[in-house]
Amino acid sequence: MNRRLFWIILISLIILGPLAFDWLTAQAQVDRVKFDYTLSPARVVADGKSSTTVTLRVTQDGQPRANDMLQIWFEVGGGMVTPDTAFTDSNGQITITYRPNPANAYDPTDFTQIAIMDASIGRLIEVRKQESIKIPLVMPQ
Repeated sequence: MNRRLFWIILISLIILGPLAFDWLTAQAQVDRVKFDYTLSPARVVADGKSSTTVTLRVTQDGQPRANDMLQIWFEVGGGMVTPDTAFTDSNGQITITYRPNPANAYDPTDFTQIAIMDASIGRLIEVRKQESIKIPLVMPQ
């Protein structure tokens, strides 16, 4: 019975050991991953036609993170964001276009908030870094 238990523990360590090591390593990296972004223009008219471009750069210890998969979705507000999934280029950048829904009396809002998640920090187990981007809206005249 002890021999069987020994083999079960050994096989479990062989299988789970690399996964645990990858998870611990990725968790240590999460705080070193940074998101920097710019909006152009900085505010967008909520008329259903205007748009703004979000340029996002992902770095770790000041170095670009190339080929990271980023997922984008709405946290507050709505409209159209393209793309909703993208891979960073060699400079660690992606470009997102946001077009708000037309403003109306029933849904007055002065901003939209999108979430960006980097799901590429771990190699074997997905460890995520998430940030929010607030996009100021201007009511149409």
